[in-house]
Amino acid sequence: MGKILLSVGYFLVATPVGWASRLIHDPLSRRRDRRAQTYWSA
Repeated sequence: MGKILLSVGYFLVATPVGWASRLIHDPLSRRRDRRAQTYWSA
């Protein structure tokens, strides 16, 4: 029973925090740079 409560608590806390942090800031900087001429690397 304890593992179930911990799992539910984790998903009720960690998931919304992760979503909110992604809305505020992109942690992997995946947005495209419009000024870049190319993304190909040699």
